[in-house]
Amino acid sequence: MEEKFAHFFSKDQIKAICKKSKRGIRWEKNTVKKALQVRFATGSTGYKALQDMGIPLPDIRTLQRKVQFIKMEPGILEEVFDMLKLKAGGLTEMEKECVLTLDEMAITPSIELHLGTGKLYGDVTLPGHTGVATHACVFMLAGSTTRWKQVVAYHYSGNSTNGAVYKSIIVNIIEKAASIGLHVVNVTTDMGSPNRAMWKAFGVNHNNTFVSHPTRPDRKLYFMPDVPHLVKNLKSALVRGQTFTLPPDIVEKENLSSNEVAICPLKDLVDFQEGMALKIAPNMSSKILKPTHFDKMKVGPAMHVFSKATSAALRYMVEQEQRPTTYQTTAWFLEQVDHWFDIMSSRHPVMALSRHKLEEYQKAIKFLQDMMQLFRGLKIGQTGSWKPVQTGIVMATSTILSIQQDMLAQGHMFVLTSRFTQDCLENLFSCIRQRNPVPTPVQFHQALKSISVGQFLTTVKTGSYQEDDSILLADFLDPNAGDSSPGMRLEELMEHGDAPELTKTETCALYHLTGYIVHKVIKHSNICNDCQSAIKHNGNSPEGEHSILLKLKEFKPGVLCRPSQDAFDVVHQLEMMFRAKTSASIMALPNAIDLLEKEASHLDSKLPSCHDLQKKISNRYIRLRLRIAAKDIWAKRKKVLSGDGHLGSKSQTKRAKMSQQNHQTSRATTSRPLPNIMIVAMQELGLTFAPIEVQPPAMASYSLASPLSPTDLQQYPFSTKES
Repeated sequence: MEEKFAHFFSKDQIKAICKKSKRGIRWEKNTVKKALQVRFATGSTGYKALQDMGIPLPDIRTLQRKVQFIKMEPGILEEVFDMLKLKAGGLTEMEKECVLTLDEMAITPSIELHLGTGKLYGDVTLPGHTGVATHACVFMLAGSTTRWKQVVAYHYSGNSTNGAVYKSIIVNIIEKAASIGLHVVNVTTDMGSPNRAMWKAFGVNHNNTFVSHPTRPDRKLYFMPDVPHLVKNLKSALVRGQTFTLPPDIVEKENLSSNEVAICPLKDLVDFQEGMALKIAPNMSSKILKPTHFDKMKVGPAMHVFSKATSAALRYMVEQEQRPTTYQTTAWFLEQVDHWFDIMSSRHPVMALSRHKLEEYQKAIKFLQDMMQLFRGLKIGQTGSWKPVQTGIVMATSTILSIQQDMLAQGHMFVLTSRFTQDCLENLFSCIRQRNPVPTPVQFHQALKSISVGQFLTTVKTGSYQEDDSILLADFLDPNAGDSSPGMRLEELMEHGDAPELTKTETCALYHLTGYIVHKVIKHSNICNDCQSAIKHNGNSPEGEHSILLKLKEFKPGVLCRPSQDAFDVVHQLEMMFRAKTSASIMALPNAIDLLEKEASHLDSKLPSCHDLQKKISNRYIRLRLRIAAKDIWAKRKKVLSGDGHLGSKSQTKRAKMSQQNHQTSRATTSRPLPNIMIVAMQELGLTFAPIEVQPPAMASYSLASPLSPTDLQQYPFSTKES
């Protein structure tokens, strides 16, 4: 029996199976380690479920006793360095090089008793500061050549922090890291005022980005701002309406028609494609140009602005929609920032800085040097005064140029610049926020301890797990529990009005989308050469005007896949099939994919049938188009519900309803009260005054590009009277 289970279980687990009891079992270290991995990966509920299925695992209380020595008190985590010492012993000298990052996250101010430690949490612990804690400042080490990371210190801080205090903490961490064999080469922070005060305490700025290393006098300790934070700051300055004025030498060198980068072309682009189902810049919307407080914290919307796709869309509007040539300047600037971000946050050896491809390497270095020159001469706003974001971009670029030169000279094959960002720390904060977006001090401590201990064992995705002793009445695995509703027949699905024709711009977007579908079919389907030739453009015949957008989005000619006319005809029919549907009919489908695929099977096609190309193209496009339709429907409903206050908090909903009632009351009454003499006269004559109520117009049904219908509103939890 032991031979059968030896591949799956350790000796102590096999012993527990044979004894049919875990009492008296002395669990081995590897078994406890494996159990901790399972516990952190599945949570207590999943762990108990595995035990109930007969998997021999230690009890949760046993695991708690094994890790109770890890206190994780605020300050430098001595026990973490003791464990890192064992791990660092197996690393090579290059793998021991690391980056120190620090950042703050907001916590809920409160004073709480930690039952595990018996200590009250909630006061500021940062040296030289007092008060109630509103933030948690975390210090993390992360590998610059290999993928590892570990929290090594944290403090509770208040709303106001003197960043000079960070200097002694950073030096202390660097010295402790050196004592166990780890070498810190860079310190990465955001552009917050405490971090800038820390730079000043060290004596670094955008002209001098390093100091002598505290533990290795022959080396340098570099400082740099976090690149994603810089892109967010740059985007915020642009959407606030600040104009970027380019230096005259740049305008002349790049042959630009103007020297101004502004938000107006982006607003025009958003307005131009508003209401289009197929957009030339799908990720650009009014929400990106009018971000909320939380949207400003996201890197994604910033990169939607600074992207090749947005730049190509602006160029398309200039060439095909007769927009001013000044838009070209904004398009050029967006493309430059996008390329700068790709180099400064590379995650793959293809984009890494390496001398193996010397020509590409020299181009990248020259580009970074040109970007430094651009932002040194850039003027932001009406006054054109020097902005912190310029300091950050020049400082970050200068640091990366110096670091890559040092690392390549030391024998490194390439440098992945993403290892010098705060992504590892932001990921930690995201994991902590999964349990509670704004945790209390004790909740932050508990989450940080769980995640930190898990990092020593395995890479897991932390989540929120809830225990509930009650059972679910419905058995979803019961074969008789299927959906007995008749659903919608294919004939009912096909009975709709005529579809609106595609505009020239939408046709260009559809052609680009068809190329993407064809590329996926060729890449992921085992089709013959004849089939590939049938769906891919052969280059012998002209492509037509609908290929303009695709060409503009290419980084270099021939990179993007060009579909054949027959493949484009199939996708065009599919799009017209979609446009004949209303949102209500799409939402009412019991299985939209299956029914739409059945309808698509009746479309005409000239494609070869040997590998069922029409079905492969239809299946991919239908799934993609349904995602686009869902996004469009939800955006329209969200706009209506936001106006009624149903997507906000309780207080926001209450204020919205009161405002709506006041608005209706003001419309239903006269502008001023009647004079007393008129009231008396009306009473004598037996007359009464009744205000005329003005009813709002009823909402009409809509197609996928029309306003919301009453049928759609019935799916949301508010009464007909409220709607």
